[in-house]
Amino acid sequence: MTALLQETPKITAVYIGSAQMTYGAYKAILDSGLRIPEDISVIGFDITNSTGMLESDITSIVQQDTEIGRIACEALINMTEANGAPVMRKILLDYAYIVSPDDEDKRKAPVGAIITVATA
Repeated sequence: MTALLQETPKITAVYIGSAQMTYGAYKAILDSGLRIPEDISVIGFDITNSTGMLESDITSIVQQDTEIGRIACEALINMTEANGAPVMRKILLDYAYIVSPDDEDKRKAPVGAIITVATA
């Protein structure tokens, strides 16, 4: 993130694909003197502020990790029972987005996420 901020000083938003990377980017942004969300917006996955470490608003997309894991396990079992012959199908799961980790009780209405799994 530090290199990105140095190479692209006029950047106004970043989208980050994992919680760990989001926390690292958050720190790098603040260390660079930028303010979130006034100077740069941050969108991440499954970000919570349960520790109180975040001082700024980060938009977060909240996924159903347990359900995704259950579907993946079910797909593996089905492939094993079918001697490894996969069949592709799409599954629509709900997810929500939170504008601020401090407002987790104010989740936006769930919208759909499509994952593709191989099943027998």
